[in-house]
Formats: sequence, C-alpha cells, structure tokens
Amino acid sequence: MFVWNAYLTRPLRATINSTRWTLPLIHGYWEQRQVSVFGRQLTMTLLARRSRHFAGTRFRKRGLSAQGFVANEVETEQIIDAGIDWATGQPLWAAMVQVRGSVPLFWSQQATPLSPKPDVLLQQFDPIYEKTASHFADLKRRYGNPIIALNLLKSKERRLREVLLRREYAAAVALLNAAAPTDQQIIYIPWDFQKHAKQPGANILLEINSIMELCLNTSGIYVHGPASCTSCQPAIQQRLRTKLGPAGAQGTQQQQQGASEQQQQHWQDTAKQQQETSTQQQQEQRQQEEPQQASDEQQQQQEQIELQQIPGHQAQQQQLKGFKQQQHKQLQTQLSPPLAATSAAPKQRHFAPQTQLQRGVLRTNCIDCLDRTNVVQFAYGLAAFGRQLSALGVLDHSGVDSDSSIAFQLMEMYEGMGHTLALQVRGGNNMALVSEKSIFRRHIGNLKNRLAFLLNLMWFGNSESNVVVQKPLVSSFIDCA
Repeated sequence: MFVWNAYLTRPLRATINSTRWTLPLIHGYWEQRQVSVFGRQLTMTLLARRSRHFAGTRFRKRGLSAQGFVANEVETEQIIDAGIDWATGQPLWAAMVQVRGSVPLFWSQQATPLSPKPDVLLQQFDPIYEKTASHFADLKRRYGNPIIALNLLKSKERRLREVLLRREYAAAVALLNAAAPTDQQIIYIPWDFQKHAKQPGANILLEINSIMELCLNTSGIYVHGPASCTSCQPAIQQRLRTKLGPAGAQGTQQQQQGASEQQQQHWQDTAKQQQETSTQQQQEQRQQEEPQQASDEQQQQQEQIELQQIPGHQAQQQQLKGFKQQQHKQLQTQLSPPLAATSAAPKQRHFAPQTQLQRGVLRTNCIDCLDRTNVVQFAYGLAAFGRQLSALGVLDHSGVDSDSSIAFQLMEMYEGMGHTLALQVRGGNNMALVSEKSIFRRHIGNLKNRLAFLLNLMWFGNSESNVVVQKPLVSSFIDCA
C-alpha cells in the first residue's frame, strides 16, 4: 500500500518469486534525532508513509475512490529507541502509529481563481455507505479494533461547506455502527478545532489532552520488552548459555549440554560437601554428649509416656512432622536451584519493560488533512511520548511537560513532517507553509504561545489567491524570523 514502485516491480517479483532484488520506494517523510532524558540516550524517529492509492494534490483528490481508498492517506509512526537491554542483550524500543486521510465519503471541490474556498459537492453514489464501510474494514484489517475517528471539521459556518461533510460523516458512522456488533463499532469523536482555537486564552494542548488520553487508553502503544517477549526467549537463552559455557563462542548444542552438566555437577559437589561437613560435626557433637545421653533418653521416655496420655497429641505430632518436611524441601530448593532457572532466566533488576501491543488506531481528518490535523497529531504524539518513556523505564510517570526541551524537539519533528506533506499535497510554497514554518521557528515564548499564534493565523493559508493579505504577512514573518 505504501510502496510506490510496487506496480513497476511486480513482473520482476512474480518471475523470480522474491523481493530481494527490488528496492521498495516510500513517499513521505523521515527524521531521526538523538536526545538525552535524565542522562539516558534515546533515539527518536518519526516516519510518515503516504499511500500510493488515490494520491494527488489539493482540490483534485478528495474523499473516496471507487475501490474504497481515501485521498492522501498518511500513516505516521513514532519510534523511541532506548538502546540495548543489559540483562537480555535485546533492543528496547516503543512505537505508536496513527493515520490521517480525507473524509471517507464521495465528495469533491472545484477550485477556480475567483473562489479560493470552493463549495463542497456531496455525490450520492453510495447511499448505504458501502465504500465507507470498505475503508474502515481495511483499517481494522491493518490495525485491529477499535478504530477511533477524530473529526476536526467545523460545526458552524455562515456558508455551509465543512458542516455538510460533518453531518454526512456522522450519519455514515451511525449507520455503520447500527449494523455492527458492539465490539466492532467505530468510536466517532467530533471536535470543532476552529471553535476551540478561537476562544480567548485557548490552549489546544490542554483542551484536547483528555481526548488524547482516552484514545491512548483505548488503543495503547507498542512496547518491546525482551524479558516478556516470546520471540526473544531463544536468543536470550542462547546468550546466557554462551556466557556460562566453557566454549560458548561456538554455540553448538554439545557445548551447551556440556556447560549444563558442568553447572549441575558443581551444585551436586557443593551439596555433597555440605552434607559431609554436617555429618562430621554431628559425630563430634555425639561423642561429647555420650555421658549425658543415657540420662536424657530415660527422661525423654518418661515424657513420651506422659504426653501420649494427653488426647489429640498424636495428631499434632503428625501435623508438625509434615510441616518440617515441607520446610526441608524448600531449603533444598533454595540451596540447589535447578539448571533451567540459572541458565535461561535474565538477571534480576529493579524494572523490566513488559511487552505491549497496540490494538486499533487513531484516524484524524480535517478538510485538507494538513494544518489542523498536524497540530492534533503532534498533541497525540506528545501524549504517547510520555507513555513510551514510562514503559521503557526512563520516567516514573506518563506525562511530558509541554514546555520542556524534549517537547520542543518533538514539535520541530512534527513541524518538519507537516511542512513536507503540505509541499507534496499543495505543490508549492503558499502562504500556509510560510506562516507555519516561520511560527514554529520563532524562538520566543513557550510552546503554548507558538501554537496559539499559529492557530490564529492559520486561516490566512487557506486563501491562496489573496495576495493583498499574504504578501505583507509573508514579509513580516521573514523580517522577524
């Protein structure tokens, strides 16, 4: 789906029955940065893969195709690499995936020089939303359940454009959920981005944080914990056996068996030596106590006769004998641990990351899937970033301060991704690109002020032909950058 030369290389791959001799080409964005969090080195990677199905420029590709693919679908993956786990020798990393795409309906827009914001044309080619269902079924096949559809379209307009799509989208999801089981239904969240952004003193990150946490609690993130990963167990056992064996570099089965026998013989010799020492000490003690032994035996016999006359004494003695035998077995287990526990288990440590799987995905859309969608995807990435660090043992909590330097690093990565995707979709350095890039690069104020400034000026970028407004605004950004 994301390999753009799949059609050209298909005959070669079919002939040789292999993908080894073809290089898959992916269109989108990639960036990787080295950061330090409390002295621990991390590698942050941000990937954006554009779908090759129904891709195109702005206004020319909208909605759904006849095959059920949405326009300009992009899969975004955020990966945090924490290096190698010292106990198991396996990599520690966590990932999160989210997608963006056009509104999954049949609609279009006809752009003209006299109409910078063309009307939305809804086409009633699919009254029962069959292709919309096909699109969500494809998302479930790729990412699992549940699918969270976050709709950022406007809820109120003077001239109805986005409101039409919002209503139709809600009706489509309601119809699909009515015919689906409870555990297969789509989680639909309408959230008017522009309405919240225009409120006085609005803070988008704080207002949308509750929705981001809800989505993360529903779908989760992927965490690779080697100690609890079944796929890593053979490699972990091989590594530990190699370190215990006399010739572990060879790694053969005979050498592993020889190392196991040697370790077992060591525990047997130790137990035998302890038993001999204990026996010798007992003999010496008996020799010293022989003069007093006779009198003690007579006294014990007399006490036994008196105790047997007490009712219930024999049952208590049997219970005490069983308890002593159980204690003896536990002591033997501690003194002579089995070979499997010593050769296959990783070393004990204070914190061991546990393997987690992401089930489901967050799907975000606005009308262009660029400016508003990019801001919300950054908010989701920031919330997921805290959980990734917590799952890897870097932080003891799942929150990252939006004013921290690590949040600025992540913001710049999402800024670069949004700028690159806008170039690919819009096809030029228009006003929205210049304003967005300039605002993110202004190192004044904190992150909240930058986002608020961006949201207040974002509507200028939607009017590409308004040169009277754009030209002085672009000049002001260039002068103050």
